[in-house]
Amino acid sequence: MSLFEEYPELNRLNEYSKSVAEDIYIDYPEWMSSASCDNQILIITIQSPDAPTPRQLIIRTDNDEITVAFTPFYHSHFDCWGCEQHDEFNLMMDAKGFSEALINEKLVIYWKVEDGRHIYGGSVLQEKLDDLEVEWSYIVSWRGTFDLNKG
Repeated sequence: MSLFEEYPELNRLNEYSKSVAEDIYIDYPEWMSSASCDNQILIITIQSPDAPTPRQLIIRTDNDEITVAFTPFYHSHFDCWGCEQHDEFNLMMDAKGFSEALINEKLVIYWKVEDGRHIYGGSVLQEKLDDLEVEWSYIVSWRGTFDLNKG
């Protein structure tokens, strides 16, 4: 059975979103049970199974790009699901690689807060966390294993 036979509501996706959905389906067919179509845009929402606070991986296909969000903390934009793409730290990372690194806790998210306001944030490989050269207030990981709070 094809993706669009198994999940007929996804037939309403635009062509770009359909292509991304097919790519994700190859790697993570179980994620499609969490997929929806909103205004022809693919939205997949995956709950972290055992984090100490609620967090989600959300994959969206707005404006012919993929946005991968680790809510409520961070999001990043990608051109494709399984292509090679450099991020700001020159890591070979695409939407698939980012998502996999996040859910496997190889990638953590950091952000800085001053006077109660979010100043900046980013992602770093967990193994490079000690080498991080920016100030941060919080660090979070998918399951919470590497969560840190400097407040």
